[in-house]
Amino acid sequence: MKKKEFLSAGEAARALGVSVKTIQRWDKAGLLPVIRTATNQRRIPVATVHQLLKGQGKALRCAIYARVSSAKQEQAGHLTRQVERLQRVAQERSYEMVALIQEQASGLNEKLARHYLERLPEWYQATASHSPKPDL
Repeated sequence: MKKKEFLSAGEAARALGVSVKTIQRWDKAGLLPVIRTATNQRRIPVATVHQLLKGQGKALRCAIYARVSSAKQEQAGHLTRQVERLQRVAQERSYEMVALIQEQASGLNEKLARHYLERLPEWYQATASHSPKPDL
């Protein structure tokens, strides 16, 4: 799995809990190191976002979803290995895991999927504190 080195302004804004306009203002004020693409789009180093989040006692958050399609796969340990691998990647990337969803189902259970998706904002809010800001 390739580790992402840069985030778009929107991705950085979501991770930091601020608006894209705030990212643009920080860039204009020289408070945020930004790299421009050939098409003049902003790219923010992931390391910078992590540093801002750690300075505020926050980490990038993630929800882990693991699924196997049969009981045989679950009994063979595929689901457990999948969960362990996803947790290891989240830990390597310093993500805070806010939800772990694992299931054995032969098809996507739309009712269950909707239930989990509807709960994500609740899990996000439970782990969110105030938005980090660079030192002025």
